[in-house]
Amino acid sequence: MTTRTADGRQCYNEWDEVTLEINNQQRQDCMSELEIEDREDGTYSISYFVSEAGKLDASVKVNGGHVRGSPFSVQVKDREYKPVLSFGQQGSSVGKFCLPVGVAVNNRDEIAVTEAENHRVQVFRSDGTYLTCFGGPGHGKGEFDFPCGIAFDETGNLLVSDRKNNRVQVFDEQGKYLDEFDGSERSVDSELDRPLDLNIDSDGNIIVADAGNKVVKVFLSGKQILQTIGENDIFKFPCSCVSYKQYLIASDFEEPCVKVFDREQGIFLCKFTSVGDADEQFNQPTFLAVDKAGHLLVCDAGNHRIQVLKLNGEFVARFGTQGSELGEFNHPFAIAVLSDGRIVVSDTENNRIQIFE
Repeated sequence: MTTRTADGRQCYNEWDEVTLEINNQQRQDCMSELEIEDREDGTYSISYFVSEAGKLDASVKVNGGHVRGSPFSVQVKDREYKPVLSFGQQGSSVGKFCLPVGVAVNNRDEIAVTEAENHRVQVFRSDGTYLTCFGGPGHGKGEFDFPCGIAFDETGNLLVSDRKNNRVQVFDEQGKYLDEFDGSERSVDSELDRPLDLNIDSDGNIIVADAGNKVVKVFLSGKQILQTIGENDIFKFPCSCVSYKQYLIASDFEEPCVKVFDREQGIFLCKFTSVGDADEQFNQPTFLAVDKAGHLLVCDAGNHRIQVLKLNGEFVARFGTQGSELGEFNHPFAIAVLSDGRIVVSDTENNRIQIFE
Protein backbone atom coordinates (compact mmCIF):
# COMPACT_ATOMS: atom_id res chain seq x y z
CA MET A 1 0.00 0.00 0.00
CA THR A 2 1.16 3.55 -0.74
CA THR A 3 0.01 6.75 1.00
CA ARG A 4 -0.53 9.71 -1.32
CA THR A 5 -1.62 13.32 -1.20
CA ALA A 6 -4.94 14.48 -2.68
CA ASP A 7 -3.24 15.18 -6.01
CA GLY A 8 -1.71 11.68 -6.12
CA ARG A 9 1.86 12.36 -4.98
CA GLN A 10 3.48 9.72 -2.76
CA CYS A 11 3.97 11.08 0.76
CA TYR A 12 5.04 9.91 4.20
CA ASN A 13 4.26 10.98 7.75
CA GLU A 14 5.81 9.00 10.60
CA TRP A 15 2.70 9.63 12.69
CA ASP A 16 0.35 7.95 10.22
CA GLU A 17 -1.43 4.93 11.68
CA VAL A 18 -2.28 2.19 9.17
CA THR A 19 -4.82 -0.46 10.22
CA LEU A 20 -6.48 -3.47 8.63
CA GLU A 21 -9.74 -5.25 9.50
CA ILE A 22 -10.92 -8.47 7.85
CA ASN A 23 -14.60 -9.38 8.25
CA ASN A 24 -16.86 -12.07 6.83
CA GLN A 25 -20.25 -11.37 5.31
CA GLN A 26 -21.83 -11.38 8.79
CA ARG A 27 -19.42 -8.59 9.79
CA GLN A 28 -17.54 -10.90 12.15
CA ASP A 29 -13.80 -10.42 12.59
CA CYS A 30 -11.91 -13.37 11.09
CA MET A 31 -8.31 -12.13 11.12
CA SER A 32 -5.98 -14.18 13.32
CA GLU A 33 -2.57 -12.65 12.68
CA LEU A 34 -1.48 -9.34 11.15
CA GLU A 35 1.85 -7.76 10.26
CA ILE A 36 2.20 -4.24 8.86
CA GLU A 37 5.68 -3.16 7.76
CA ASP A 38 6.26 0.59 7.57
CA ARG A 39 8.99 1.20 4.98
CA GLU A 40 9.20 4.85 6.05
CA ASP A 41 8.75 6.18 2.52
CA GLY A 42 4.97 6.16 2.24
CA THR A 43 4.75 2.47 1.32
CA TYR A 44 3.53 -0.30 3.60
CA SER A 45 3.61 -4.07 3.30
CA ILE A 46 0.55 -5.77 4.83
CA SER A 47 0.37 -9.53 5.44
CA TYR A 48 -2.26 -11.46 7.34
CA PHE A 49 -3.77 -14.85 8.13
CA VAL A 50 -7.52 -15.42 8.33
CA SER A 51 -9.60 -18.12 9.99
CA GLU A 52 -12.27 -18.49 7.30
CA ALA A 53 -12.57 -19.15 3.59
CA GLY A 54 -15.03 -17.42 1.28
CA LYS A 55 -15.76 -13.84 0.37
CA LEU A 56 -14.30 -11.44 2.95
CA ASP A 57 -14.09 -7.65 3.28
CA ALA A 58 -10.73 -6.00 3.95
CA SER A 59 -10.92 -2.47 5.41
CA VAL A 60 -7.64 -0.58 5.15
CA LYS A 61 -7.55 2.72 7.01
CA VAL A 62 -5.05 5.50 7.59
CA ASN A 63 -5.64 7.47 10.78
CA GLY A 64 -9.15 6.03 11.02
CA GLY A 65 -10.22 6.88 7.47
CA HIS A 66 -10.66 4.39 4.64
CA VAL A 67 -8.10 4.47 1.84
CA ARG A 68 -9.49 4.77 -1.67
CA GLY A 69 -11.47 1.65 -2.64
CA SER A 70 -11.70 0.32 0.94
CA PRO A 71 -13.29 -1.96 1.97
CA PHE A 72 -11.86 -4.34 -0.61
CA SER A 73 -13.44 -7.67 -1.50
CA VAL A 74 -11.10 -10.62 -0.85
CA GLN A 75 -11.85 -14.17 -1.97
CA VAL A 76 -10.12 -16.79 0.21
CA LYS A 77 -10.06 -20.36 -1.07
CA ASP A 78 -10.60 -23.42 1.11
CA ARG A 79 -7.35 -24.63 2.61
CA GLU A 80 -5.28 -27.22 0.82
CA TYR A 81 -2.03 -28.59 2.22
CA LYS A 82 0.84 -29.52 -0.06
CA PRO A 83 3.99 -31.42 0.99
CA VAL A 84 7.08 -29.42 0.05
CA LEU A 85 9.94 -31.13 1.87
CA SER A 86 10.89 -34.38 3.56
CA PHE A 87 14.16 -35.15 5.30
CA GLY A 88 15.58 -38.02 7.32
CA GLN A 89 15.64 -41.80 7.22
CA GLN A 90 16.11 -44.58 9.73
CA GLY A 91 19.50 -44.68 11.39
CA SER A 92 21.64 -43.42 14.24
CA SER A 93 24.13 -41.16 12.47
CA VAL A 94 23.52 -37.41 12.34
CA GLY A 95 20.63 -36.40 10.12
CA LYS A 96 18.97 -39.78 10.52
CA PHE A 97 16.22 -40.74 12.95
CA CYS A 98 15.02 -43.58 15.09
CA LEU A 99 11.47 -42.85 16.22
CA PRO A 100 11.34 -39.05 15.95
CA VAL A 101 8.60 -37.82 18.29
CA GLY A 102 8.54 -34.14 19.29
CA VAL A 103 9.17 -31.12 17.06
CA ALA A 104 9.59 -27.43 17.94
CA VAL A 105 10.65 -24.31 16.03
CA ASN A 106 12.41 -21.17 17.27
CA ASN A 107 12.30 -17.57 16.04
CA ARG A 108 14.93 -18.40 13.38
CA ASP A 109 12.72 -21.23 12.06
CA GLU A 110 15.21 -23.85 13.20
CA ILE A 111 13.56 -27.22 13.84
CA ALA A 112 14.40 -29.25 16.95
CA VAL A 113 13.46 -32.95 16.98
CA THR A 114 13.42 -35.46 19.84
CA GLU A 115 14.32 -39.05 19.00
CA ALA A 116 12.83 -41.52 21.45
CA GLU A 117 15.01 -44.50 20.54
CA ASN A 118 18.25 -42.64 19.79
CA HIS A 119 17.74 -40.76 23.08
CA ARG A 120 18.84 -37.41 21.69
CA VAL A 121 17.78 -34.08 20.19
CA GLN A 122 18.76 -32.96 16.69
CA VAL A 123 18.39 -29.43 15.29
CA PHE A 124 17.97 -28.53 11.61
CA ARG A 125 17.41 -25.50 9.45
CA SER A 126 13.96 -25.25 7.86
CA ASP A 127 15.41 -26.61 4.60
CA GLY A 128 16.47 -29.82 6.39
CA THR A 129 20.15 -28.91 6.78
CA TYR A 130 21.61 -30.55 9.89
CA LEU A 131 22.91 -28.12 12.54
CA THR A 132 23.65 -29.91 15.80
CA CYS A 133 22.87 -32.84 18.06
CA PHE A 134 22.97 -33.39 21.82
CA GLY A 135 22.01 -35.98 24.41
CA GLY A 136 22.48 -39.72 24.61
CA PRO A 137 21.08 -42.66 26.58
CA GLY A 138 21.25 -42.49 30.37
CA HIS A 139 19.90 -40.95 33.55
CA GLY A 140 22.46 -38.22 34.23
CA LYS A 141 22.37 -34.54 33.43
CA GLY A 142 21.95 -34.00 29.71
CA GLU A 143 21.12 -37.66 29.07
CA PHE A 144 17.74 -39.07 28.05
CA ASP A 145 15.56 -42.12 28.36
CA PHE A 146 12.84 -41.79 25.69
CA PRO A 147 12.65 -38.00 25.16
CA CYS A 148 9.28 -36.87 23.80
CA GLY A 149 7.97 -33.31 23.99
CA ILE A 150 10.14 -30.32 23.16
CA ALA A 151 9.66 -26.54 23.18
CA PHE A 152 11.67 -23.34 22.84
CA ASP A 153 11.11 -20.74 25.56
CA GLU A 154 11.17 -16.98 24.98
CA THR A 155 14.94 -16.83 25.59
CA GLY A 156 15.68 -19.54 23.02
CA ASN A 157 16.41 -22.27 25.55
CA LEU A 158 15.11 -25.77 24.82
CA LEU A 159 12.92 -27.72 27.23
CA VAL A 160 12.65 -31.48 26.74
CA SER A 161 10.32 -33.94 28.47
CA ASP A 162 12.57 -36.86 29.43
CA ARG A 163 9.74 -39.37 29.65
CA LYS A 164 11.18 -42.46 31.32
CA ASN A 165 13.39 -40.35 33.60
CA ASN A 166 10.21 -38.57 34.79
CA ARG A 167 11.59 -35.07 34.36
CA VAL A 168 11.93 -32.01 32.14
CA GLN A 169 15.45 -30.91 31.18
CA VAL A 170 16.52 -27.43 30.03
CA PHE A 171 19.30 -26.71 27.51
CA ASP A 172 20.70 -23.59 25.89
CA GLU A 173 20.70 -23.07 22.12
CA GLN A 174 23.98 -24.97 21.74
CA GLY A 175 22.61 -28.00 23.60
CA LYS A 176 24.45 -27.31 26.86
CA TYR A 177 22.64 -28.67 29.92
CA LEU A 178 21.32 -25.90 32.17
CA ASP A 179 18.71 -27.26 34.56
CA GLU A 180 15.99 -29.82 35.17
CA PHE A 181 12.87 -30.31 37.24
CA ASP A 182 10.59 -33.21 38.09
CA GLY A 183 8.24 -31.40 40.46
CA SER A 184 9.29 -33.49 43.45
CA GLU A 185 11.13 -30.66 45.17
CA ARG A 186 7.88 -28.72 45.47
CA SER A 187 5.33 -31.31 46.58
CA VAL A 188 4.10 -34.83 45.89
CA ASP A 189 1.24 -33.32 43.87
CA SER A 190 3.64 -31.66 41.45
CA GLU A 191 5.78 -34.74 40.71
CA LEU A 192 5.96 -35.86 37.09
CA ASP A 193 5.23 -39.40 35.95
CA ARG A 194 6.14 -40.26 32.32
CA PRO A 195 5.53 -36.77 30.88
CA LEU A 196 4.76 -36.59 27.18
CA ASP A 197 4.32 -33.28 25.36
CA LEU A 198 5.19 -29.86 26.77
CA ASN A 199 4.47 -26.34 25.53
CA ILE A 200 5.12 -22.76 26.62
CA ASP A 201 2.18 -20.36 26.96
CA SER A 202 2.17 -16.62 26.25
CA ASP A 203 3.14 -15.87 29.87
CA GLY A 204 6.17 -18.16 29.73
CA ASN A 205 4.54 -20.88 31.82
CA ILE A 206 5.41 -24.52 31.06
CA ILE A 207 2.47 -26.81 30.23
CA VAL A 208 3.25 -30.51 30.71
CA ALA A 209 1.03 -33.45 29.74
CA ASP A 210 1.73 -35.58 32.82
CA ALA A 211 0.48 -38.82 31.28
CA GLY A 212 1.32 -41.17 34.15
CA ASN A 213 -0.59 -39.02 36.62
CA LYS A 214 -3.45 -38.50 34.12
CA VAL A 215 -3.39 -34.70 34.43
CA VAL A 216 -1.95 -31.62 32.76
CA LYS A 217 0.35 -29.52 34.97
CA VAL A 218 1.25 -25.88 34.47
CA PHE A 219 4.53 -24.69 35.99
CA LEU A 220 5.80 -21.16 36.39
CA SER A 221 9.05 -20.47 34.56
CA GLY A 222 10.68 -20.85 37.99
CA LYS A 223 9.45 -24.48 37.97
CA GLN A 224 6.89 -23.90 40.73
CA ILE A 225 3.55 -25.65 40.17
CA LEU A 226 0.85 -23.17 39.20
CA GLN A 227 -2.10 -25.27 38.15
CA THR A 228 -3.24 -28.87 37.75
CA ILE A 229 -5.82 -29.56 35.04
CA GLY A 230 -8.01 -32.64 34.72
CA GLU A 231 -8.17 -34.04 38.22
CA ASN A 232 -11.08 -36.32 39.17
CA ASP A 233 -10.41 -38.73 36.29
CA ILE A 234 -11.18 -36.32 33.45
CA PHE A 235 -8.28 -37.78 31.45
CA LYS A 236 -7.49 -41.37 30.56
CA PHE A 237 -4.10 -40.60 28.98
CA PRO A 238 -3.32 -36.92 28.33
CA CYS A 239 -0.84 -36.63 25.50
CA SER A 240 -0.55 -32.92 24.68
CA CYS A 241 -1.89 -29.54 25.80
CA VAL A 242 -1.64 -26.12 24.15
CA SER A 243 -2.74 -22.68 25.33
CA TYR A 244 -4.62 -20.39 22.94
CA LYS A 245 -6.50 -17.24 23.88
CA GLN A 246 -8.69 -18.09 26.90
CA TYR A 247 -8.42 -21.86 26.42
CA LEU A 248 -6.28 -24.84 27.31
CA ILE A 249 -6.78 -27.57 24.70
CA ALA A 250 -5.64 -31.13 25.38
CA SER A 251 -5.60 -34.44 23.52
CA ASP A 252 -6.60 -37.64 25.30
CA PHE A 253 -4.90 -40.53 23.52
CA GLU A 254 -6.98 -43.35 24.98
CA GLU A 255 -10.51 -41.92 25.01
CA PRO A 256 -9.79 -40.73 22.19
CA CYS A 257 -10.78 -37.06 22.02
CA VAL A 258 -9.78 -33.42 22.36
CA LYS A 259 -10.80 -31.64 25.59
CA VAL A 260 -11.13 -27.90 26.15
CA PHE A 261 -10.63 -26.09 29.47
CA ASP A 262 -10.88 -22.52 30.70
CA ARG A 263 -7.30 -21.24 30.86
CA GLU A 264 -7.65 -19.15 34.02
CA GLN A 265 -9.70 -21.49 36.20
CA GLY A 266 -8.88 -24.87 34.62
CA ILE A 267 -12.59 -25.66 34.38
CA PHE A 268 -13.57 -28.34 31.88
CA LEU A 269 -15.70 -26.81 29.11
CA CYS A 270 -16.29 -29.40 26.40
CA LYS A 271 -14.76 -32.16 24.32
CA PHE A 272 -14.69 -33.26 20.69
CA THR A 273 -15.04 -37.01 20.72
CA SER A 274 -15.98 -39.64 18.20
CA VAL A 275 -14.01 -42.78 17.37
CA GLY A 276 -13.41 -43.55 13.72
CA ASP A 277 -11.74 -42.34 10.54
CA ALA A 278 -14.33 -39.85 9.24
CA ASP A 279 -13.90 -36.09 9.54
CA GLU A 280 -13.92 -34.92 13.19
CA GLN A 281 -13.29 -38.50 14.36
CA PHE A 282 -10.07 -39.64 16.04
CA ASN A 283 -7.90 -42.69 16.47
CA GLN A 284 -5.02 -42.09 18.89
CA PRO A 285 -4.77 -38.27 18.84
CA THR A 286 -1.28 -37.25 19.93
CA PHE A 287 0.36 -33.79 19.86
CA LEU A 288 -1.40 -30.51 19.08
CA ALA A 289 -0.56 -27.06 17.72
CA VAL A 290 -2.42 -23.91 16.68
CA ASP A 291 -1.71 -22.55 13.19
CA LYS A 292 -1.43 -18.95 11.99
CA ALA A 293 -5.16 -18.88 11.21
CA GLY A 294 -6.04 -19.80 14.79
CA HIS A 295 -7.07 -23.33 13.88
CA LEU A 296 -6.26 -26.40 15.95
CA LEU A 297 -3.92 -28.94 14.32
CA VAL A 298 -4.37 -32.48 15.64
CA CYS A 299 -1.98 -35.34 14.92
CA ASP A 300 -4.53 -38.12 14.39
CA ALA A 301 -1.81 -40.75 14.60
CA GLY A 302 -3.89 -43.92 14.34
CA ASN A 303 -5.59 -42.56 11.23
CA HIS A 304 -2.21 -41.47 9.75
CA ARG A 305 -3.32 -37.89 9.09
CA ILE A 306 -3.51 -34.34 10.42
CA GLN A 307 -6.91 -32.84 11.13
CA VAL A 308 -7.52 -29.08 11.14
CA LEU A 309 -10.40 -27.89 13.34
CA LYS A 310 -11.93 -24.67 14.53
CA LEU A 311 -11.79 -24.15 18.28
CA ASN A 312 -15.42 -25.30 18.56
CA GLY A 313 -14.50 -28.64 17.00
CA GLU A 314 -15.85 -27.83 13.54
CA PHE A 315 -13.95 -29.56 10.75
CA VAL A 316 -11.84 -27.35 8.47
CA ALA A 317 -9.51 -29.67 6.57
CA ARG A 318 -7.33 -32.75 6.79
CA PHE A 319 -4.22 -33.94 5.02
CA GLY A 320 -2.22 -37.13 4.82
CA THR A 321 -3.02 -40.80 4.44
CA GLN A 322 -1.19 -44.00 5.35
CA GLY A 323 1.95 -44.67 3.37
CA SER A 324 5.60 -43.78 2.89
CA GLU A 325 5.45 -41.49 -0.15
CA LEU A 326 5.80 -37.71 0.11
CA GLY A 327 2.70 -36.37 1.87
CA GLU A 328 1.82 -39.75 3.39
CA PHE A 329 2.28 -40.74 7.05
CA ASN A 330 2.94 -43.67 9.31
CA HIS A 331 1.79 -42.49 12.75
CA PRO A 332 2.44 -38.71 12.65
CA PHE A 333 3.09 -37.77 16.24
CA ALA A 334 3.97 -34.08 16.65
CA ILE A 335 3.46 -30.81 14.81
CA ALA A 336 4.85 -27.26 14.81
CA VAL A 337 4.30 -24.10 12.75
CA LEU A 338 7.02 -22.06 11.05
CA SER A 339 6.88 -18.26 10.92
CA ASP A 340 5.58 -18.28 7.32
CA GLY A 341 2.75 -20.68 8.22
CA ARG A 342 4.34 -23.86 6.88
CA ILE A 343 3.66 -26.92 9.03
CA VAL A 344 6.32 -29.30 10.36
CA VAL A 345 5.25 -32.88 11.17
CA SER A 346 7.20 -35.73 12.76
CA ASP A 347 6.35 -38.75 10.60
CA THR A 348 7.36 -41.04 13.40
CA GLU A 349 7.34 -44.57 12.03
CA ASN A 350 8.62 -43.41 8.64
CA ASN A 351 11.57 -41.94 10.57
CA ARG A 352 11.45 -38.56 8.87
CA ILE A 353 10.25 -34.98 9.13
CA GLN A 354 7.81 -33.57 6.58
CA ILE A 355 6.96 -29.92 5.88
CA PHE A 356 3.68 -28.76 4.31
CA GLU A 357 2.49 -25.42 3.01
